[in-house]
Amino acid sequence: MLLEAPSLPNANIQADWAEASCLLGNDTSVSRAEFEIALTEFGYDNSELVIGNIWAEIGWRKSVIPKYYPIDIHYNRIERNRSWQNILSYSFMLLLSTSSFYESTKLRQREQGTLSKLFERLATAALKRYLTRSINIGSPREGRMPRSLFQSLELFCDFSNEVMRERPEITHYAKDEGVDVIAWNPIDVRSGQVVLLIQCTIEKNWPRSTNKINLDTWKNIVNFAATPSKALAFPYVCRSQWKNWSTRGGILFDRLRLASFFPMTSRIYLRKKTSEWCERQISRLRWFD
Repeated sequence: MLLEAPSLPNANIQADWAEASCLLGNDTSVSRAEFEIALTEFGYDNSELVIGNIWAEIGWRKSVIPKYYPIDIHYNRIERNRSWQNILSYSFMLLLSTSSFYESTKLRQREQGTLSKLFERLATAALKRYLTRSINIGSPREGRMPRSLFQSLELFCDFSNEVMRERPEITHYAKDEGVDVIAWNPIDVRSGQVVLLIQCTIEKNWPRSTNKINLDTWKNIVNFAATPSKALAFPYVCRSQWKNWSTRGGILFDRLRLASFFPMTSRIYLRKKTSEWCERQISRLRWFD
């Protein structure tokens, strides 16, 4: 059983469709013949080319994160190596990526803010695995995080031993100045360390977010001992123009990187909310039998 084939303009979308069909369906594997039948049924006259693109893209993804990629690839089939529940962060991001495939799975406007915040929290946890320290300062701030950006940055400075400017260029009503997550790796009790300022986005057109962080603005707010770097986190897979987008957006954390840092979560709230949304979204999917 396969998901209905949506418009598949490029290898990235083709691979997402195949991944979702394999990872989220009842069958543990899908054959090349099944893909060919489905594509022919949905009017594709270039099914062999599409299947070739899918196998090439999935093979590449597997090579990037071999330990955490949930799909195994063989000559005549692809096969999931774990359930979607056992690689929850990947499943969550894949469903965000495929949400535009069908009218029934498009994100409702009221969902956008909740899912954006949920993705921020996932990215915060993943970046903590990468650099050992991270906080979610994106607006609106939740939990124990102070509601004002100024107080949130004071908290960051307390944790990291960096220092706020005497007269930081920040207003009382500032939201987050383009930064949703700050991650850092302390060396000792002194300032001066690797610091990442991360923008998070779940927008399909994620490259539009590559210029949302202005490092000069941030240097006028926090007196960093060493210049921080900027980064961009998003739930899609980036392969083409990697260097171009990295030059513009800083270090890229796409679905593959985030899932390799954070395949599962022991945090009850995060696991519960992502699992509940995934179950609802899977129930909305359109299948071809």
